[in-house]
Amino acid sequence: MVPRRAMAHPPHTLKLGTFEITVLSDGHLTVPTRLPACNVTDAEIKSTIGVGTDTVEPHCNVTLVRTPSDTILIDVAPVPI
Repeated sequence: MVPRRAMAHPPHTLKLGTFEITVLSDGHLTVPTRLPACNVTDAEIKSTIGVGTDTVEPHCNVTLVRTPSDTILIDVAPVPI
């Protein structure tokens, strides 16, 4: 059986006029806790997000936009490409 954290979240789709917008899971990153919370104390981090570890694993999502004439994938890469 595949571990739960290895499974992707199901896509979410909505219609906006003639556009169809789908949010797809692209897995997660493992980053130092200090990266997204560089200007707060360790106590604030732990009380706000309940994490006292050195790393956090935020989910990554990409957005797929379908128009009547185009398909556009919006992906904000975590590193320069």
